[in-house]
Amino acid sequence: MRLDSIQKRAKGIQEKTGIDFSQYKDEAWAEQLSELLRFPQYAIKTAIQPPILLLVIVIVLSVICFQTGHGAFGTVFLLTGIVLSIPNGLLLAVIYFVFSLTSDVHRLLELSLGKARVIAEKVGELGDKQQRRARLAELIQGVIFSMVLPDLNRVVKKSVPLIGGLVAAVLGSLLSRMAKRLEKRLSRMPEPDVLEEALVPQEGKRLAALDKIEYGSERLTQGTARVVSAPFFVVWLLVAIVSSLIIYLEYQALY
Repeated sequence: MRLDSIQKRAKGIQEKTGIDFSQYKDEAWAEQLSELLRFPQYAIKTAIQPPILLLVIVIVLSVICFQTGHGAFGTVFLLTGIVLSIPNGLLLAVIYFVFSLTSDVHRLLELSLGKARVIAEKVGELGDKQQRRARLAELIQGVIFSMVLPDLNRVVKKSVPLIGGLVAAVLGSLLSRMAKRLEKRLSRMPEPDVLEEALVPQEGKRLAALDKIEYGSERLTQGTARVVSAPFFVVWLLVAIVSSLIIYLEYQALY
């Protein structure tokens, strides 16, 4: 998700709720967030494993072809396999990368929900009428778009060379989709959309809804990862089928 789109969304939420989310960025928040934003680098190292594995498989199968007296096909398979392993490997890397992030993105979501809880309590106690009528979904989205995504975008682009923009886009897509899924889930809950009763966690219906969301947040993260990776999986499946067909036709042409 582009930074200007994030800022536009954050501004819209602030105007609608009357809440300046930036004032809730304290030292403890910055420390927790910076600790979590270290994960993209090792996730990338994990994601390069599928392309490497594909190349190893191509080389091993080519050697087997040579050893079994199919040298011509072994040569063709080696050259074709290296070329085809690039798109297959990249698509598998993206899919693997998305799923390798789920536990860390889940921690980011938990951090966001925790901050939304703090804001709900503060607004319920000290906020004006506009702020007190803010929906819980708007509070969560406000935290994600005003407090998490801008820093995530900046830090990832700076710390991950060359593909930092792509990594930030994947992470932004995961978190923004989770925000949408949370909004849909909250819209199905019977609780009212105001924070008038959110003074005490065990008595506030809005905070009770937060409890339910936090309880199912891990499942939500995994479901969102499946949704984000689904298009890449479909494309990879098509590429894998075409790749297999090409290799089969080459074998038929030689034998």
